[in-house]
Amino acid sequence: MDGIAGYTWLRHYADQTPDTTNYTAHTDVVTSQNNAMAVLMAIYRRNRTGKGQLVETAGVEACLHQIPAALMDFALNGRVHASPGNDHPSMAPHGCYPCRGDDRWIVITVYAEGQWQALQQAMGDPAWAEDERFATTPSRWAHRDELNEHMAEWTRRYDQSELMDRLQRLRIPAAAIHDNRDHAEDPHWRARGIYEDVELEGYGTYPVPASPWVMDGRRLGIRRPPPKFAQHNEEVLSGLLGFTIDEIGSLRAEQYIGDAPLMHEI
Repeated sequence: MDGIAGYTWLRHYADQTPDTTNYTAHTDVVTSQNNAMAVLMAIYRRNRTGKGQLVETAGVEACLHQIPAALMDFALNGRVHASPGNDHPSMAPHGCYPCRGDDRWIVITVYAEGQWQALQQAMGDPAWAEDERFATTPSRWAHRDELNEHMAEWTRRYDQSELMDRLQRLRIPAAAIHDNRDHAEDPHWRARGIYEDVELEGYGTYPVPASPWVMDGRRLGIRRPPPKFAQHNEEVLSGLLGFTIDEIGSLRAEQYIGDAPLMHEI
């Protein structure tokens, strides 16, 4: 669906081809959001009229509304948008820049002159920033390749999280690119209670994401650790589904169920 909806064409880097674009679940998310709204409208109509409705949502059709600029530009002007990569149609600097360490990155966006001036100050007012090519937003955008090279040379000196905090304090939009470890250990997420330390039998204590919603100031906590492999086979098959011992034995013999995952050589 990503490809048919046009996302893959618009999301790869400018110097690469669309087949290098990573798969995302964006279409799934957008479709579910549209489904939720459609169901609510159908319920509203049912409450008013007493009549039900069949709700159908096509994933690609739902996602076309997410790329209106590209679709309208072709409809009105006959232009096919190329992939912008990390570029923006008018903002500069606007990109993902390397930081100190292995594969560490930060995203920085400047959309106002005051932010550019604050960024210059944060960089120590380097001489290159006074070049007339970087004097205005249009000229910075026109020379964004050179600007990005200077930015990358500066950001490489700093830890991504420390630089993010420093720039945000100056009201410059900036965000560190977190890997899984960064996210689980981030003090902001921890303070919000997104992660709870859960004891997994035989493995130790691990941070596990709790519910993403907070209701009346309270986040729904984790009542029990996640199940181990095959932990509830007997409970579900025998207790809930009423399978006999022989039937469960047949399922086990045919390897539909088991106490350990099947490992196949590739």
